[in-house]
Amino acid sequence: SSNLQIRLIEPILYFQGNPEESLGCFMRGELIMNLSKPTKIKRIEMKFIGRMKTYWPQSGIYTYPFELFLPGTLPETIQAQLGNVSYKLQATVIKAKLSPNLHTSHHVTIIRDLSEESNSQGIAISRDWLGLINFEITIPNKAYSIGDSINIDFKTIP
Repeated sequence: SSNLQIRLIEPILYFQGNPEESLGCFMRGELIMNLSKPTKIKRIEMKFIGRMKTYWPQSGIYTYPFELFLPGTLPETIQAQLGNVSYKLQATVIKAKLSPNLHTSHHVTIIRDLSEESNSQGIAISRDWLGLINFEITIPNKAYSIGDSINIDFKTIP
């Protein structure tokens, strides 16, 4: 049967120094999905949840700064005909037994800004097809934005 597993590289995370001076650390690992048959996936969600019990006798506004490292390998936000990538940050305050919980979420947009240097070299591929014909395909850039025209040069060499 299908199953899901989280494997942490470091099962225990260590912070150096007191909270005011600690640089924190990265939590690294893998989400392993074992599918027993082809499956249509709607989304994959991972949440890091911390639990703490605190009692506030006074009403008021409480602010909690946060910081979460997002790796540069994340795909940028996109909405296309054949698929999409979107991000959302969720927060929940779980209150005492009969009190309704507080929920909020905030959509996060990731845009990748490709520098001219990283995109300056194109892509060239040369191949031999069954010993009958050689061909070369060249594309002037490595990456394109949605809606860009892509010029592809295709040469055949008998």
